[in-house]
Amino acid sequence: KTIAPTWEQISQDIETLKVKTARAKQYPSVGEQLDMLWHAIDSGTLDKTSDFYTTLKAVKTKYPKA
Repeated sequence: KTIAPTWEQISQDIETLKVKTARAKQYPSVGEQLDMLWHAIDSGTLDKTSDFYTTLKAVKTKYPKA
């Protein structure tokens, strides 16, 4: 027997999907992320002050995982 989800469950799933989609759109492309990573490694600044870290951290902070 299949149990259908409630409207509340469907609404929660839709909201979760909206947040995940918004978060994914805010990240730089993989190519840009790799470029930021390379530059951080090359300049010896691969830490929490690098563009690579701060850019990704800002997105994670703005759109925390549920």
